[in-house]
Amino acid sequence: MIKKKLLYYFAVGLMFMCVSCGWFEEDQMGYPRTVTFSKVGGEKIIKGGQVSPLFIGRHWDSDAFSYPEDGYETVRYKWLTARVPLDNYSMIIINAKPNTSGKSRMLRIFAYSGYQYATIEVKQE
Repeated sequence: MIKKKLLYYFAVGLMFMCVSCGWFEEDQMGYPRTVTFSKVGGEKIIKGGQVSPLFIGRHWDSDAFSYPEDGYETVRYKWLTARVPLDNYSMIIINAKPNTSGKSRMLRIFAYSGYQYATIEVKQE
């Protein structure tokens, strides 16, 4: 009887520990949660699970949608461009224009694949 109680408390404690460590959080399909650019801008390539379509904006009800263009699924919004090669849906190429405003800025890339999703926050100094 005591062994069952100890096992029960151990299992419950392990469950709470896993939740507090974030083991049960969405895995982002392998993509990072945050990508950071300097003021200069540039290009970064991130890899994860297969995605299609992409959206860019501040919220999930995004402002810009992807469309096919020159062998890529491309989405552009303000200072940010995200492209997925049509022959490799697990790579996202992110381009940020130089930031001349003097203020930091942020947009999100929303990537979907069926019921899975990733929200990638792109920040620029």
